[in-house]
Formats: sequence, structure tokens, C-alpha cells
Amino acid sequence: MALAKIPYTAEVSHDGRKYTVNIQELEVPKCSNCGAISFDEEANRQISDAFHHEARLLTGERIREGRERLGLNQQVFAELLGISVSTLSRWETGGQIQQRAFDRFLRAVFGLPELRNLLSHDERLAHLGVVSASDITVGSPTIFGNVTLGGVVLQTLQSLSVLKDDPQDDSGFYRSGSLVYKP
Repeated sequence: MALAKIPYTAEVSHDGRKYTVNIQELEVPKCSNCGAISFDEEANRQISDAFHHEARLLTGERIREGRERLGLNQQVFAELLGISVSTLSRWETGGQIQQRAFDRFLRAVFGLPELRNLLSHDERLAHLGVVSASDITVGSPTIFGNVTLGGVVLQTLQSLSVLKDDPQDDSGFYRSGSLVYKP
């Protein structure tokens, strides 16, 4: 066996989207007798890294590094995220690729201490689905910016679609998911 560099292209479906993974020079073992190639652990790592880059998802290594930077073990971090330790372990080892929604959630958890603080207090978190409009202060009418909930300021990561439940309702209350607020 000798190492050979080959061009590699594959279409990968993940989380309802298709991605084209291109690697100009994928390094793979090649049989010197018959010319057959195989995908070893290193080739699979290169393909996985290329896919994560194309899909703009955190790699398992980046997830582990983020968790360690926070000083948390897998058990505590999994509890904070509301997932099982085995799921977190599969993400970190590359055995499973997180969905885009969880990837965005992970990035928010890594970057927003306020969110980590909120997630670590079950009693405060339990009220999120049942808050009233008077509990929430919104940074702008388009719900893009800061949201204050129970004294905790959360920064929204993207603009949210804001629809009235009932166009005939003149109460002024709006809903985004299970969060109710009044602009």
C-alpha cells in the first residue's frame, strides 16, 4: 500500500439540504498491485472536515474545544444543552453530525454567557414558555437585537418572523414560537 492523492467529489444530504463536497487531493491508501483505493480513518476525517466546512457546521473537535473552554465536562454540558451524554459524545467524536438548529444553538451557548446562565437555572427557564407580554422588553419593533426576560438580556441571533395569531385580534399581542410578547 502506498498513499495516493485523488480528486474526490460527493453529494451529501444532511438536515434536509444537499451539499457538494469537493476535495482536490484526497489522500487515500492505494494498492500497488491492483490499484484499488480504500478510505482509511484519515481519508474519512478529510471528507468529514470538508463537509463541515461546506455545510458551515462546527466539527466535533470544535464542539469539544468549546465545551472545554467553558470548563465543563460532558455530563454537565449535556445537561446544560438538554441532550444525552451519548449524543454529545457522538457529536464530539464525529460519529453523528448535529442538525443545523443545534449547531446554531451550540454557537449561541459558546458565545453568550447570558444564555448559559439562563440555561443553568431550570426555575427561570421553566417560565419561558408561559411568560406574559409584560415580562418581556424588546430592543426594537422588528425583534432584532436584545430581548430582556426576567432581568436576563438575551441577544437575538436573527430576525424572527412576527405574525399575529388572529388578524382580527386587536390586543396587540404577537407570538414567535411559544414566546408571547407585546411590541
